Amino acid sequence: IFTLERGREDISRVNTTLAKQLALYVVYYSPLQMAADFPENYQGNPAFQFIRDVPVDWSETVALNGEIGEYLSVARKDRVSDDWYLGAVTDEDGRELQVRLDFLDPGRPYVAEIYADGPEAHWVTSPYEVEITRQRVDSRTVLSLRLAPGGGQAVRIRLAPATSARTARTSTLSGPAAVSSNPRRLKSFACCSSAATSRAEQLRVSGTNKG
Repeated sequence: IFTLERGREDISRVNTTLAKQLALYVVYYSPLQMAADFPENYQGNPAFQFIRDVPVDWSETVALNGEIGEYLSVARKDRVSDDWYLGAVTDEDGRELQVRLDFLDPGRPYVAEIYADGPEAHWVTSPYEVEITRQRVDSRTVLSLRLAPGGGQAVRIRLAPATSARTARTSTLSGPAAVSSNPRRLKSFACCSSAATSRAEQLRVSGTNKG
C-alpha cells in the first residue's frame, strides 16, 4: 500500500492518499490484516509504524460521523489494551471533520499519534505526503481532522506514560518484585522460591540425620 502505482499509472492506480490507506486498517474490520507490498517499499518509512501497532481484533466500536458514499470516521478499542484507534476517510472531495473523543475514559490523560494528509496531499498530484504528529488528549478533546481529496487520517490513542517520579520509584525495586509487574508471574516466582526453600531444608535435615 506504500506504492500506489501498479505498473502503468494510466491502467492501474489506487485512488487514495497514503494516509487514507492507513485509515482503512481501522475503518474496515478484518481479523486478518496484511501489508500487501514488497518489504523494501516499507523500509525506512515512518508511517509503517501504524501498521505495526494497529490490532486486528476489537472490544468496542464507535461510529463517530459519516455520510453514505462521502465520508466516514470510526473509533475502535483494542481488545487486549486500553488503546483506541481512529480512522477517517473521505471521497474525492477534501473536507474537515470535527471528532469528539468522549469515548475515552474521563479523567485519564492520553497521547494521540496522528498520521494525517500533508498540507499539499491530493490523491492525484501528491498521494504520498503524510504528516505525523503527537498531542495530549483526553475525553474532552475535539480533534479537527483535515482530509485531503481522496484522503484520510489514522490515529492511535494510548494512555500517557507515567510520570518520571513514578518511574524512578519502580526502578528501585529489587528481589521478586523486580522480576515482573505481572501478579501471576510474581505468584509463580514466590511459589518456586518456597518450593526451593523447602527442598533445601529437607536436604539439610537429611544430611544432618546421616551424619
